[in-house]
Parts: sequence; C-alpha cells; structure tokens
Amino acid sequence: MTLRISTVHRPDRRSLLRFYALMILLLGSFMTVADSLAEPKSGGLNESELVAISTAFAQAINDQDMETLSRLIDMRAFGERAARTLFDRESDIQGFVKGFSSRGSLRFVRSAFGQALDAKSRAKYLRILRDADEATPLVRVDIPSGGHEYILLTVEKNTLGEVVVSDLFLATTGKQLSISLGAAAQLLIAPSDTMIRKLFNVKSVDRELLIQFREIGKLRREKRYLDAYRLIQGMPLEIRTQRVILDLAIQLSQAVDDQEYYHQLELLAKHHGDDPSTAFMLIDYYFSRGDMTRANDSIGRMIVRFGNDAALMNLKASIAYSAGNMDEATAHALESIRLENDFEDGYWTLVTIHIATEQYTQVVDDLKRIEQTLGYEFRAENFANEEFYAGFVKSRAFSDWLN
Repeated sequence: MTLRISTVHRPDRRSLLRFYALMILLLGSFMTVADSLAEPKSGGLNESELVAISTAFAQAINDQDMETLSRLIDMRAFGERAARTLFDRESDIQGFVKGFSSRGSLRFVRSAFGQALDAKSRAKYLRILRDADEATPLVRVDIPSGGHEYILLTVEKNTLGEVVVSDLFLATTGKQLSISLGAAAQLLIAPSDTMIRKLFNVKSVDRELLIQFREIGKLRREKRYLDAYRLIQGMPLEIRTQRVILDLAIQLSQAVDDQEYYHQLELLAKHHGDDPSTAFMLIDYYFSRGDMTRANDSIGRMIVRFGNDAALMNLKASIAYSAGNMDEATAHALESIRLENDFEDGYWTLVTIHIATEQYTQVVDDLKRIEQTLGYEFRAENFANEEFYAGFVKSRAFSDWLN
C-alpha cells in the first residue's frame, strides 16, 4: 500500500512520506492478498541465530543480492504453509508444494523483491519481538520515496539443520505472505465452487464468476492492471466488498488513479475498519479525510505491536505538522533522530517544520547537521529552484551560510 502523507521537503525533489507494501502487484502468478491471520512465530532458535538470519536478510536487500535472499527463504516450507490453508488431503498438499517449489526460489525472490526494491532501498533489522515463549524478528524496509514496510520473519530450521525463513508477515497487509499466496493460487489461477463458497460464505457460485477470477489472474500476470481493476468493479457489491477482493482492488487502484485508490480505502474502512489488520493500511485514508485522531490511533497500535522506532515517530511528526501542531511535530521529529541517528527523513521533517515557521537560523543548523551526520554537501543552487525554500533563500541566515 502507499501512504501519501506529504511533509518532507528535500532540495531538488519533494518526497512523499509513504508506506509501500512490498510484493503486492509484483508477484504476478505468485500471490494476492487473502484472509487475516495471526503474526508468524519463530520458535526453537536462540537469539543469536534469529539476529544472524534477520541481519543477513536485511543486508541481502541492501545489497540487492537476490541469490542470498533465495537461499535464506525455504520454498518448500513456504509452499507447504500456503497449501495447508487450502487443502485437507495430504496428496493435494504435496502436489501444490511440488508445483510451487518447481518454480524456483530465485525466480520467486526476483518476482517478490526485484521491482519493489531499487538500489537505494534500505533494510534494517530492528529487534526481536517476544510473546510468551515465542520470538519473532522484525525488519523494516525504507523505500526511497520515504515509505516503509515492516516485515516479521518466521524463522525455523529445515531438515538439514539450516536456519531459514519459512514465511513473511507484512504490516501493510496484516497477513502472512503464505496465506496470501495460497488464496491467490486458487482464486486467480484455479478457482473452484467449493473454494469460493468457503472464501465468500455464499451458498452458490455463478459460473461466470469463476471465469472472471481466472481472467483477473491472467490480466495481472500480463500487468494489465487497469483492465483487471475494471473487471472487479463490475462484480456484485457483496463480492467486491469481501476483504480479499477489496485488498486486491486497492492494490490495482494504485495503477489507476488517486480517486479510485481512496474510493477503495473508503470501502475498506466502511466494511472492515474494525479489523486490526487494516489499521496500518487505513492511515492513508484517515489522513486524507483529515481524521488525525484515527491516524494517530493507528500509529499508536503499531507502536504497541512492534515497538517504537524512528519511522513511526517521524510519521507522527508529519501528522502533527499537517494539523498545525508545530511544537508536537518538532518533538516527534527530534525523537525519531534520537532513536536512530542515521534516519534521514527525521532530519528533513525538522527542516520542513523550521521552514514553515520561518526559523531560518534553525534551518541552517538542521542542514549543517545533515551534512555532518549523513554526508551531504550543500550548495546555494540546490535550493534556488525550489518554491518551498524561497523564503529561506532570501533570508540573512541563508546568505551568511552559503553566499
């Protein structure tokens, strides 16, 4: 998903503060979103093993090392988790696993990560989340646009005794990837009457609906996202407002336009707003409606669930800024930097606040700190053509600094 809260202003470009759900439109025949499930758990491993594989997972993303990622992910375990959400008979489960595994882990990883993560995306192992006797590693991916994805790793040992990732939980979808993948394989590739009756809780299934789902799957694989979206919008309302279909429509709507995107978020809020798994996704909707209280509440739930970090504090700063609460925005931005000294967006949020309040001497101090901490080297021309910095460029503080 994409959260379009825009408050961060860098010279020569404006970036949007976004949450960007990885692996959504990018997996083609591999996946779509399905029913909610509890967070994954990793048991039977010591902390050093969990930290090691989580750090390696993050570093492979930073290095764009698809081969290492493919070695870290256990395709058979992943496929079996997906299959057990769909089938009861062991022969069906193993048939699914065999077909899924035959696609190859490198192909899967390239489909999942290749387009979503460009060379500037950065991943960071944050911490181990503990629940009773269970421990689950948390990784955050920072997208160049300013967006973030939080990933919980299910980690276990395979039959060879190797520590591997057997599932991923994405905060922006509120689901395990294996569950999403399993539903996609059936719904968009080989939908059946039984599966659709169970998924949508209906007594009978129109044969035309089965054909439409197959066609949507085909259109997505061909990256004809607008055509797939239009086909969904032609379905009955009781089908379109099912969670699995709404999630798919939200994904596709981002390839259409903002109006359709927010329309789908409105439907999600109306029909599934009480579902905790929608909280992260709906921050964008609440912000667009000016409902800062609900937006902040959703962030608060994220902090309770995953712990505090620089990205969440910076998002709180952005919401406070947009509401005109500059002191609160400043406090949150400073806290984001305190939590993670190398978190770049926090510095730019401070610059944005101080520009808006015409505290130009403080802007200079902010930019000097960015130079010292992050390695920037600013020149006057970096700011010359940016309307946002026009007042700053005319100020005595700017002149004393760069002229």
